[in-house]
Amino acid sequence: MGREDVKKAVLEELDLTLKKEGVEIEVSGIDDLLEAGMNSIFFVSLAVRLEEVFQIEFDDDCLEYSKFSVLDDLVGYVEELIRRTE
Repeated sequence: MGREDVKKAVLEELDLTLKKEGVEIEVSGIDDLLEAGMNSIFFVSLAVRLEEVFQIEFDDDCLEYSKFSVLDDLVGYVEELIRRTE
């Protein structure tokens, strides 16, 4: 799975998670996740969704939402976890 595929899937899950939390914004232009309204509860919900979609598991020390304030950081971490499982 290439970076763009991972990014697209992360954005789809981000959109679903935001809508579940009652936040209606256009995710395609999001770079700063904190500005999009991410908080610890929102991030854990997103992480669980990503774990299910990609069959990965976030390291406990990476469940701190402030580590992934930028979308590309989160996409890169998901890519790393995918590589670990291959």
